[in-house]
Parts: sequence; structure tokens; C-alpha cells
Amino acid sequence: MDNTEIEKIIVDLLKKGEGKTSEEIRDAILNKNPETPIIQIRKVLAEMTREGKVEKRPDYKRKKFLFTLMGNKVTKESTREGED
Repeated sequence: MDNTEIEKIIVDLLKKGEGKTSEEIRDAILNKNPETPIIQIRKVLAEMTREGKVEKRPDYKRKKFLFTLMGNKVTKESTREGED
């Protein structure tokens, strides 16, 4: 699986409007192609974050980072719940 395919899967996952952890993204990609190297998935996700395609936000309830498509308001609101 090449980086473009991985990026497309990540975008499709995140279009559903809810944030995903890196583990959830990894598992979804590995379900489609179990031979995909985990390091390749991590590199593509990091590159997408640096390019501003994906946003990395803390989720205080789950104590994890959630990845969302840039500008996704639904997840931004849900990550603020633990800031009280």
C-alpha cells in the first residue's frame, strides 16, 4: 500500500465527523491491508498533520490525542469537555 492510499483511507475515516486516535486509524488501515508497515502509517499521519490536512487535539476524557480533518467543529467541542 502506498502513501497516497493510506492518506485516502485516513481522510475517509475522518470525514465521518468524529475524531480518531492513532490506534483507531492504524487498526482501520491494517484491517484493509494487514501487511502495511505501522511505521508507514505513522509517517503519513505525521506528514498530514504538518501539512495542515489533519488536526491533532487532546481528548481529556480518553487521555489520548484525536485526529480530525482540519476545521471539524464537532470534535473540537467534544475535546473541550474535560477542560472544566
